[in-house]
Amino acid sequence: MGLAYRERPARAGAGWRAAPQRAQPNAAQRERTPDGSHGARATTPRARGSVPRRGGGLGPVLHTRLRSPCGGRVLGKTAAEDPMRLLSVVIPLSALLVTCRGATPVGPASTSPPAAVASPADGSESDAAASLPSPSPAFKDQLAVAATGVSDPWLRDFLQRHWAWTLVGDPVFSSELGVGDFDDQLARIDADAQRRRVAVRRSFSQELNSRDLTGLSPDDLRTVELIADQLDGRVAAAPCEMWSWNISTWANPVDRVSGLAHRHRVESREDAENLLSRYRAAAKNADVSLANLRYGASQGRYGQVTSIQRTLQKLRTQLQAPLTSWQMARPAQDPHPDWDPAALSQFRAAVMQVLAQEFKPAVERWVTFVETEILPHARSDDQAGLRYLPDGEACYAGRIRYYTTLPLTAQELHELGHRQIDTVNGQMRELGHKLFGTRDLAAIIHRLRTDKDLYFKTEEEIETFAREALAAAEAKAPQFFGILPQAPCEVLRTPAHDAPYSVLGYYRDPAPDGSRPGQYFINTYQPQTRPRFEAMVLAIHESVPGHHTQVTIAQERNQIPAFRRHGSRDVYGEGWALYSERVGEDMGLYRDDLDRMGALSFEAWRSARLVVDTGIHHLGWSRQQAEAYMLEHTALTPANISSEVDRYINTPAQALAYKVGQLEILDLRAQAERELGEGFDLRTFHDAILEHGAVTAPVLRRQVEAYIAREKAQRPDGRGGPG
Repeated sequence: MGLAYRERPARAGAGWRAAPQRAQPNAAQRERTPDGSHGARATTPRARGSVPRRGGGLGPVLHTRLRSPCGGRVLGKTAAEDPMRLLSVVIPLSALLVTCRGATPVGPASTSPPAAVASPADGSESDAAASLPSPSPAFKDQLAVAATGVSDPWLRDFLQRHWAWTLVGDPVFSSELGVGDFDDQLARIDADAQRRRVAVRRSFSQELNSRDLTGLSPDDLRTVELIADQLDGRVAAAPCEMWSWNISTWANPVDRVSGLAHRHRVESREDAENLLSRYRAAAKNADVSLANLRYGASQGRYGQVTSIQRTLQKLRTQLQAPLTSWQMARPAQDPHPDWDPAALSQFRAAVMQVLAQEFKPAVERWVTFVETEILPHARSDDQAGLRYLPDGEACYAGRIRYYTTLPLTAQELHELGHRQIDTVNGQMRELGHKLFGTRDLAAIIHRLRTDKDLYFKTEEEIETFAREALAAAEAKAPQFFGILPQAPCEVLRTPAHDAPYSVLGYYRDPAPDGSRPGQYFINTYQPQTRPRFEAMVLAIHESVPGHHTQVTIAQERNQIPAFRRHGSRDVYGEGWALYSERVGEDMGLYRDDLDRMGALSFEAWRSARLVVDTGIHHLGWSRQQAEAYMLEHTALTPANISSEVDRYINTPAQALAYKVGQLEILDLRAQAERELGEGFDLRTFHDAILEHGAVTAPVLRRQVEAYIAREKAQRPDGRGGPG
């Protein structure tokens, strides 16, 4: 056969003044959409048939009306009256928004969740339905680019309806795109909203499946396959209902919304009021999350005990800290020199009041509930995997398909992982003999973990090295890529509050509105635990030529539909970033054999994921068994291994995508080198991989095979390259 995670972008702050016209993202400032992430679909032709132009069960008009959990205005918003008649179909999820603008200030917090959100399955609706009587120009502009490059009228209409639904369903992402229609809202997370999302995706998918695709151009067919893949993949993973039981150091009421501090730009009074509305909505969603967990418990679904304990420890630490140290308090600390002093003082007081009187009490209620009602019944370390949950096997199979986009079984992936581990451990033995004079893997790993000379000493050293590594890669990139990203990348430290619980490093995409470049965050916490030999390969993976190169090029491809520019597939994006670690050798970025050992260490880490993830969820491994395997076969520290295993338990199958995607790209490169011979050009091969945005593994294979055919056609001997 031919496998860090990224955050969404931040938004910079400015001043409290009249709300400015929001800049529209240009081709160099795109971001990925939440619904354009992953999926799974076979590459066989679709069933033939015909449907109405707006078929598939969405109906000509669907008003969805839901009560407000804030006790105030109704949540529904309907996009309508679009001149292109695209919004004559009301977006089915338009009601799934939480807004708390102007909510009555609360007094001392109650000790129980509001009755309005006590049951997430409650589907009662209000008699009134708010709507968006006239979509903003920015909203219409987004619809105009939703189907860029698509020639078929029906497909254009379909993509525009789907993109409108995506924008309405994720108001924070819409804000980042410069669409201000939902700036005061958050997405609803209750059970009814979760199931509505699945129903809408299924309806869109049914429309695609019942459509006669005869006559579509190859580009349009590729777009159909990709949009179908993401829809079907989400539907396939729906039985997991992870929103009803999953608890981790990132899946909790605080970490889900802390990013609002940098994602929500505050420039005007309206922006400030919108942020307060979103903070109030976040407090309500914390209570909804509590209710979701109560529902999950009624279905026999509980989180994993060690993961829950780690989460509670993190939240207790934050609850005990001064509110001024919370990330959500940061907007109240921005200087805003051009604001009226009285207005600035009022805003700062309002932020702290909402946090103190609404959000913090909601988090305290959540922590108390989890401690008393969930933790005593949590899955033990011996039952960490999905197989111990109702419908766990179906859930895991769906997530494997969702993340790999290939029809692979858990057992196949487990066996593949063992083969990959055998290979990379053998390479580590040979390089270890060269570096340390021994081929004993345990001795090599022990040396890598314990030799203090192989580790950083200060946070400044780590940050300086990351900047130098990025600069070196950027200088050499034109020799290996024909298409280069226009948006810059910068290096930042992982925020202090998150660093003790965070990964080694991660990448945040450029803001779609141009307010911020791509960002490579490097964890400098306890620098004496951060190995020098892994610093180069980490920088390559997260920045250039890894995530920054791939993501930014996709955002800047203004000739493909919006969902493809802003979307991602882990098998593609993470597969590319892992493949780019090999490209680092092509580019001469590894300075010495210690850097190369770091690259092998990362290879072993990703190969072990295939074994450990499937071991936990398919074979029923315990947490301790998973940690022991990684201790034996990788050079990760015990602390990092514990965090990694926590990740595999709580994001099942996602980690499989790295090695699967890398192997697909390596196989395609070998095929191109074999068939093109001396005519093989690494620059044009990389362009063929990157030029169409994030794609599935089957689509990637076909586009590379088409590239090989084009290259062959350029020479009479069929070997490619110049004649």
